[in-house]
Amino acid sequence: LSSEKIMKNRNVIIRKNEENLFFNNLYKIGYSKIDKIKKTYLVKAFQRKFRQNLINGKIDKECLLISESLTKY
Repeated sequence: LSSEKIMKNRNVIIRKNEENLFFNNLYKIGYSKIDKIKKTYLVKAFQRKFRQNLINGKIDKECLLISESLTKY
């Protein structure tokens, strides 16, 4: 992914179906399935690994794009 495309999608709010897609992508790359309480911890762990510039525990379009690109390999 290009850095311009990623930065353009930072802090863009996603819909519920995109959020579900994000968590399915995380499961595909090795993260565990979780309940609603631990979602923030899982998102922060993902951001610590793949997006160190902004770790806020919120899913945005940037996180979704990163997770989609990781499942392609």
